[in-house]
Amino acid sequence: MKLNEEKDINVTFPEDYHAENLKGAKVVFKIKVNEIKEKVERKFDKDLFDDLAIDGVDTKEKLEKHIEEDIAAQKEMEVENKYVDELLAAVAKNVEVDIPEEMVEEEIDRMIHRYEEQLRMQGISLEMYYEFTKTTEKDLRTQMEKEAYSHVLYRLMLEELLVLEKVEVKDDEVEKEIDEMAKKYKMKKDEFIKAFGGQDMVKYDLEIRKVIELLKEYNK
Repeated sequence: MKLNEEKDINVTFPEDYHAENLKGAKVVFKIKVNEIKEKVERKFDKDLFDDLAIDGVDTKEKLEKHIEEDIAAQKEMEVENKYVDELLAAVAKNVEVDIPEEMVEEEIDRMIHRYEEQLRMQGISLEMYYEFTKTTEKDLRTQMEKEAYSHVLYRLMLEELLVLEKVEVKDDEVEKEIDEMAKKYKMKKDEFIKAFGGQDMVKYDLEIRKVIELLKEYNK
C-alpha cells in the first residue's frame, strides 16, 4: 500500500478465538496508510549528539563510555537493591506486627497504578494486558498480594526504627537533595517537589534511606 491509500480487508475470526462475541465472526478492517517510515542508521555527528542531549557527550567514544558507565551503575544498583531486600527480609523475621488488610489493598492499588504506567509507556493499556494474558484484575491483585504485604511490612518496620534510632534529617539536607534531583532530571525545583509529592515526601525518603544505611552498618 502507498501513502494515503485505503483498503478494506475481510477477515474471519477463528472459532476458538478468546473473545466470545468474535468467534467465527466475519469482519472488515478498514485500513489507511497515514505514514510510512524508513529505518535509517544515524551517523555520529553533531545532530545525533544534539538530539541525545547528554551533558559532556559529543563524540562516539564519549557516548560508549557513558553507556558503559550507565550499565555498570545499573548493575551496581541491582546488586545493592538485592542486598537491601535480603537485609530487610532478615530483620523482618524478628518482627511481629498486625497489618490491616486495608493497608495491603492500598499498596496493591499503588503497585497496579505503577504497572499501568509502565504498560502505557509501551503502548499497552491495562485492559489490553488482561485480554492478552487472559487474566482479570482479581488475578493481578492476587499475584501482587505477597509483594505488597512485604512492602507494607518493611515500611512499618523502617518507620519504627526511624523513631527508635532517633534518625533526623535537617532542612539543609532536604534542600540539597531537591537541588541535586531537580538538576539530575532537568526540572525546576518547584516542578520536582510537586512531582515527588511534596517537600515532606523528600524528607521522608531521606529518613528511610538513613535508616537503611544504619542497618547496613549494623550488618557489617
